[in-house]
Amino acid sequence: MMDWMAFWKTAVKIVGIGAVAFFVLWQLFGDIIKKITSFSSEQGFILAGMIIVFVSLLTSMAIVKGSHKDEDRQG
Repeated sequence: MMDWMAFWKTAVKIVGIGAVAFFVLWQLFGDIIKKITSFSSEQGFILAGMIIVFVSLLTSMAIVKGSHKDEDRQG
């Protein structure tokens, strides 16, 4: 059986968190992305901005949470 945690850690080391996040979002929301093309350019721009902010906040929260775990381990 594949060790998924090791897989994702290796993927992040090789391509970075942004590429991994983009890949996951593309897999999860691929159908939604096709529907976005029917929006006007202004609506698409606003939606893209909201998605970028949301993903950035989630990534920041994950990084902060991980750094707190490291501090707890060091004592």
